[in-house]
Amino acid sequence: MPTWTKEQQQAIELRGKSLLVAAAAGSGKTAVLVERIIQIISDTVHPVDLDRLLVVTFTNAAAAEMKERIGAAIQKQLLENPMSEHLYRQSLLLSKAQITTLHSFCLDLVRQNFFRLGLDPQMKIADETENQLLLGETLDDLLEEYYSREERQTEFIALVDCFALAAPDVARQLRGAKYLLMQAIQLAGTDEGLQKYFFHIEQEYNWSCELLAALAEGWDALAEKLGSRKFESLPRTKKGTYDEETKAQVVSCRDGAKKLIESLKEGYFSRSREEQLQELAGQKWVYRLLVELTLQLSERFQQK
Repeated sequence: MPTWTKEQQQAIELRGKSLLVAAAAGSGKTAVLVERIIQIISDTVHPVDLDRLLVVTFTNAAAAEMKERIGAAIQKQLLENPMSEHLYRQSLLLSKAQITTLHSFCLDLVRQNFFRLGLDPQMKIADETENQLLLGETLDDLLEEYYSREERQTEFIALVDCFALAAPDVARQLRGAKYLLMQAIQLAGTDEGLQKYFFHIEQEYNWSCELLAALAEGWDALAEKLGSRKFESLPRTKKGTYDEETKAQVVSCRDGAKKLIESLKEGYFSRSREEQLQELAGQKWVYRLLVELTLQLSERFQQK
C-alpha cells in the first residue's frame, strides 16, 4: 500500500464537488487517479460501476496505461476479497469502460448523435497527412483566386513580396553554403599541403551547421549566430607544397559559401530590430490583408 501525501489523500478521497489537481510530471498523478477510481467503484456504501465513469487522457498510450493499472488494482482487490460479486463485475466491465482519449470520446459522441448534427454516420477523422494535403489544396485555391482578382491585386502582390518565402530562401542559401564548405573540406583533405585550410574550413563548416540549427529556433537565434563570427582570411601556405589546381578549387568552393552567407547578412540581417519595426509600423495594410487571408483560409479549410 503506497504512502500518500496529505494533498494526494485529499485528491483521492474528496467527493461531491469539482476537483482540480495540478502537479509536475512524475509526481504520481496517474497513481492518485487510479486509486481514486478504485475507491469509488469499491465503496461499500455507494459503489459505482466502472462503466459509469468517464476517464479521458490526451494519448492512446496514457489511456492504455490507465486501463492496465485499473485492471491490476481490481485484480489485487479480488485476491484479497475473492467472494466479492461487485469486484468481479468491475473486472468484466473494464473492457467496455470509457477509459479513452479525449478525441476518441468526442468522436464516439458525435457518431452516437450524427442524426442530431446532420452528419453522415460513415464520417471519419482525417489523419495528419490528409489534413496537410487538404490545407495545401485550400491555400492554393485561395491564392489563385487572389492572384486572378483585379480588385486589390496590387496590394496582394505587394503582400506576397513582403512574405516572399524568406525562411525557405534562407535555408536554401545556408544549405548551399554548407555543401560548398563540405566540398572544400574534402578537397583540402586530399592534399597534405592544404592541411591548414582543412582545419580552418572545418570550423566554418561547423558554423554553417550551427546556422541551420539556429534557423530552426527562430529569426533572432539565427541573427545572433550570424553575428558570432565571420569569414577570416585563409592561413598562409608554403608555395610548392600543394597542388595549385586543388587549392584553386578549395578557394572557389569556400568563396561561394562565403558569398551566400554574406548575402544573407546584407539582405535579411543588415538592419537592426528597431529599424525593421519602424518599417513594419508603416505597413498596417499588410497585416489587415494577411488577417483577411488567414480567416478565409481557416473558414474554407473547415468547410472542406
